[in-house]
Order: sequence, then structure tokens, then C-alpha cells
Amino acid sequence: MYKDVDTYITYDEPNYRVKVGDFRSRSEANAFMRELRQYFSNVFVFSESVFVYQ
Repeated sequence: MYKDVDTYITYDEPNYRVKVGDFRSRSEANAFMRELRQYFSNVFVFSESVFVYQ
């Protein structure tokens, strides 16, 4: 549906988790979450540490 948004799929038995997007702020993530809730009911925002190597 959103070909320009990165996705990350993991499997933690018995569930698959689909992480969507790389957002710089929580407000950006919340705005996209509201859009996704039109199609998916179990959507939420969480924080994760990201390490950037140069």
C-alpha cells in the first residue's frame, strides 16, 4: 500500500510483527498511525534505539 515507506518484519513465536516507517518524531509516527488505523485495527507507536554508523 505504501511503497515509499520502509517496513521491517520479525517473527517472535507465535506472532509476526511488522514495523513500518522511520520517523524522526513521535508526532510524525502518530499521524501515520492514524492513517493506518483506517485499514488495520491493531496499530500502535513504540520507540526504538537506532544506531547510525558513518
